[in-house]
Amino acid sequence: MQPVDALQTKTDSPGFFGVIGRAQSYVNLVYLLISFPLGIFYFVFLMTGIALSLGLAIIVIGLFVLLFVLAATRALGAWERFLSCQMLGADIPRAPSVPVAWGRPLQALGSALTDAETWKSFAFLMLKFPLGILSFTIVMVFVATTISFLASALAFRFVPVTFMIWRVDSVDAALIMLALGLLLTILSLHVFNGMAAVWRALAVALLRPGEAAVETPPATSRPIVIP
Repeated sequence: MQPVDALQTKTDSPGFFGVIGRAQSYVNLVYLLISFPLGIFYFVFLMTGIALSLGLAIIVIGLFVLLFVLAATRALGAWERFLSCQMLGADIPRAPSVPVAWGRPLQALGSALTDAETWKSFAFLMLKFPLGILSFTIVMVFVATTISFLASALAFRFVPVTFMIWRVDSVDAALIMLALGLLLTILSLHVFNGMAAVWRALAVALLRPGEAAVETPPATSRPIVIP
């Protein structure tokens, strides 16, 4: 699957200034922003499900709760694989769907617990929580600082503006702040693209199915041509 980018392919280098006109830069930004709420959801869901299954382990229903959590882990891992491919341009083959044998919970639970895909998906989902918070924090710091520079350049004629220790009270000072704001905008997009590259590498490392589990398209039969 290819990244969502109407102007550049993932192998093209947009250059220092070209990054501002590259659609993939803004897709990467959206991915970083949504990683925060997704990470919180994954953490709460998994921790609640595991705690509930352990608390109900003395009765049969605890097995079904744990089996549901493990099946959901694989499903959420597939969802994250889809997001990484569509939004970040990660090259990850699709893993085949594994039906859950609800009628044989012990056998299904044993298969899920010994499946490497389950644990790799679990690791990625758990990492999404701290890394999602980190990504969101970095994005907010850069965005807030950039807006402060740009707003200082545009608002000095209407309200007194002091940025840190620098008073913006003239056109020259406003132009400097505007130039710094535009420069910081470009730098921010480069930082966001670098962070997205880290997410892409992490997804490839943890969400790539094993060679034996890679889903291959069904072979198409060709007509027999008799010379």
